[in-house]
Amino acid sequence: KRSSLFCTLVLTLFLPCALMSQSSESSSEKTEMLYRRGLTAYEAGDFSSAESFFEQTLDAGYSANAAVYLTYLRKETGDFEGALESLQLFLDHSSANEPDLQSYISLKLFLEARIANQETEAKLSSVKTTSMIAIIVAVLAVGVSVLSLRKK
Repeated sequence: KRSSLFCTLVLTLFLPCALMSQSSESSSEKTEMLYRRGLTAYEAGDFSSAESFFEQTLDAGYSANAAVYLTYLRKETGDFEGALESLQLFLDHSSANEPDLQSYISLKLFLEARIANQETEAKLSSVKTTSMIAIIVAVLAVGVSVLSLRKK
């Protein structure tokens, strides 16, 4: 009876620890597998699949490499806001000792400038459209006025 109590105690204390360790290992293996699939898709030029795998990698656990590749992939496809988001994730997990930190900060400034430029272009496009509509309305008004003067 005493040995069964001891066995129960051991299982109660150590089994959860063993399962958590196994779960942690399988989680890191899953993260690595997803990252490698993303890398393979990226190198093959399948950016849509690569983006999906890198996002899944980051959902499974943080991976600096996945965050960086996701940043460059999004930059290449013109998703500057998405690129900035994944770069910020990387920077948030980086230390001041990161060897290429200055390059990443420069990339962040570039992405912020591109986003600001896109916003400015969108505003200008809106202003141009509004101006064109105003010009068309003015031309139509002049045309109607001319026609009404000719009828008199």
